[in-house]
Amino acid sequence: MSTDHDDRHGADGRLLDLLADKALFGLDAAEERECADLLASGSVADREQFDRLAAETAVALAGVHGAMPVELRARLRGDARRFAAGEAVVPGRHAWLPVELRGGLMLLGTVAAAACVLFMVAGPGRDKDSAPDPEPVIAQDPPQVAPRVPEVPPTRLPTPALQRDEMLASVRDAQTIDCVAAAGSDEQADADGDVVWSDQRRRGFLRVKGLARSEPGRNQYRIWILDGSRGKPISGGVFQVAEDVGEVVVPILPQAPVQGPTMFVVTAEEPGGDGEYDAGRARVVARAE
Repeated sequence: MSTDHDDRHGADGRLLDLLADKALFGLDAAEERECADLLASGSVADREQFDRLAAETAVALAGVHGAMPVELRARLRGDARRFAAGEAVVPGRHAWLPVELRGGLMLLGTVAAAACVLFMVAGPGRDKDSAPDPEPVIAQDPPQVAPRVPEVPPTRLPTPALQRDEMLASVRDAQTIDCVAAAGSDEQADADGDVVWSDQRRRGFLRVKGLARSEPGRNQYRIWILDGSRGKPISGGVFQVAEDVGEVVVPILPQAPVQGPTMFVVTAEEPGGDGEYDAGRARVVARAE
């Protein structure tokens, strides 16, 4: 008798599995025949209960009649987790979930399996307070990098020597006046050079060599411009002479307009002096003809 009960229990379990598969996935021809034979043998299983369960669960998950009740959602999730962990799940009775117990046979894990599969297919209901799904990651093009603009070195002003050459080459009225050492200047007896001057531009350049080294803060050289129309020389700027420089080219920048200079004089003086012309300090003289 025990053997008959076990065979009957096994047949009912197999029929429940087939009905659950039919409701969820459908059966092939061989499984359909096996299911029909088990139903014809008088099995206690309700052939339509899994169809109803699948349909009602799908409707509830689809939100046709509103959100799934929180209590039911919690029970289904708990059953699904326990079923996935291999635990036996005993479904309870519910008004909208007609699971019947017939002949003492309890639908232990099959309903939980159906609910678990439906949850995976249709997606679980969302609690109002649950965190939203993360935003999908959309592939983006890499940021556009602006082409690198080559660095342009800062424009360097031409040196006084180059400016002097440019004046000689391009300015029509540029004239060259030779420099000689001033009388009585023993230290700069070998000094010489020239002055390039343009009345049109009212400026010029002094090129000189043989001057003694100056010491910033102690002494310096000043260029003086003598204009026949003026009774007082005009300063043309100051400059220094380093020990390792053989030739010096400095611009002559008059502090007042000059018309037809007659002589250029280089004097040695102390920084911060009275700025008065003193012929006794002359070191180099350039006389215009």
